[in-house]
Amino acid sequence: MRTLFFFVSIILTIFLTNCEKKPVSGEDLNGKWIATEKADTIYFMDDSNFYHSSENMRYDHYDYSISGDSILIGYSGKMMIMVIETNHYIELNGDNLTIDLSNRQCFGFPKEEMHYRRIQ
Repeated sequence: MRTLFFFVSIILTIFLTNCEKKPVSGEDLNGKWIATEKADTIYFMDDSNFYHSSENMRYDHYDYSISGDSILIGYSGKMMIMVIETNHYIELNGDNLTIDLSNRQCFGFPKEEMHYRRIQ
């Protein structure tokens, strides 16, 4: 009985630790991401800079930082206008990225949940 309990405990421990989500880091995001629903591309350069292209903007610069499951985005592009940083939910699942921009308008992005797929 003890042996059975021991093996069940080990299996549960392995299963539960593998189910925990790893926090997103800037290094995890590096590369080119294409939106699945509309013309929108993000190029994450490093753990604090990305470039964004859409129908209205081409290769505009943004700063960002990640804390847990949130991304803080600040515009620092060509228009050189003062834009307040915005905080949004972010989820990374392999080569699929979700950024929920629906809670607050983020300059240059639609106010909706965006889904991206890594291509590089």
